[in-house]
Amino acid sequence: MRPWWSPDYLHSLGKARTAQVQKDARIGEAEAKRDAGIREAKAKQEKVSAQYLSEIEMAKAQRDYELKKATYDIEVNTRRAQADLAYQLQVRATMLVRWPGWTLPLCHFSQATTPSYFNPDPRILLSVSDPTPPYEEDLKDRNISAKEQIKRQAVCDK
Repeated sequence: MRPWWSPDYLHSLGKARTAQVQKDARIGEAEAKRDAGIREAKAKQEKVSAQYLSEIEMAKAQRDYELKKATYDIEVNTRRAQADLAYQLQVRATMLVRWPGWTLPLCHFSQATTPSYFNPDPRILLSVSDPTPPYEEDLKDRNISAKEQIKRQAVCDK
């Protein structure tokens, strides 16, 4: 038997300890990789969930914006239509006061590019700012029957 101080004995003792240390190192490295993978997966999951939450918030904000915009557009268009109708009523009242017996059918604002009254007779080119009355013969032509007025109003309403 060899004595304990022999180089082979000490060498074999060192091998066992070295093997144990290497084994512990490999186990520690594997555990560290596993823990790092778990942390990385959790971080990726949190990133994706935060991204989805931000996309949801952006979609909600876009929806709210579109809803408010539609509401404001409806209100603006309603006010615009009311103003145009009031303008047409004022023009009609002004024309009827200036030239009694004249009838002016009201038209919807979408039928004219500028606020004006419906003029079915192309010979009469009256604008609202024109203070001169039409010729007398044109006034006589304007004294039309109720049926004709209803027809013209129906044309205007289309």
